[in-house]
Amino acid sequence: MELEVIRSSTGKGVGLLHYRHTANPSWIPIRADYFIFTHDLSLIGKDVKTNGRYFTHRYATSDDGRYLLIEEMEFDGSQESIDQHNSRLIVIDAEKSIEGYVGCIKRRRIFPKSVDGERLIYAKQKFSESGVEHDFERDLSSITEWNKLG
Repeated sequence: MELEVIRSSTGKGVGLLHYRHTANPSWIPIRADYFIFTHDLSLIGKDVKTNGRYFTHRYATSDDGRYLLIEEMEFDGSQESIDQHNSRLIVIDAEKSIEGYVGCIKRRRIFPKSVDGERLIYAKQKFSESGVEHDFERDLSSITEWNKLG
């Protein structure tokens, strides 16, 4: 199983992405730029399981490594669910092993760009706009519901 270490900008290890699955929607010609590589996620030094969830390799961390902003695909691995996939963005507090919901987009991609202090910066991309990204910001303090990661 291939592993990717998630590191903060200072080099601190935050988590591990364990390669799980490669998907490609059937409605798009096979192109290397639209394969969806999905992974299981674990936090370094924590006994947290994220089985049954599909995280991508698109993530951003805070400088100190406490917060991890990561894209999650909402599908079950079947071709039908891949074709209809939604993408959501979650923020993880790695110290407390909790997660908060940032946003979601249907049949499109939402992905992290950076964690800048208390600001979460991310983009949404619509297929109909040929790769045009729309940038958004959200304050970390605006996330009021946190759940145990798992």
